[in-house]
Amino acid sequence: MENNNYSLQEILNGTARANKNNTNAEKSLANKFIAMCFVPMQEWEQIYDEDTAYSTGTIFPSLNKPFLGAGR
Repeated sequence: MENNNYSLQEILNGTARANKNNTNAEKSLANKFIAMCFVPMQEWEQIYDEDTAYSTGTIFPSLNKPFLGAGR
């Protein structure tokens, strides 16, 4: 069985070669998007004072999203 390790650039360019052992999903991989994102327009709002902005890493209160995923 052939080892089909394609680079991301090969997949995006559509140059990844399909062979007879590939599944239909693998054969059509070059025609698919890897990801899609949606980024809404930032609305202007009241901003933090300089000290609070520096300590939280943002000037906008609505973007203050502390990471709580570790150290539970």
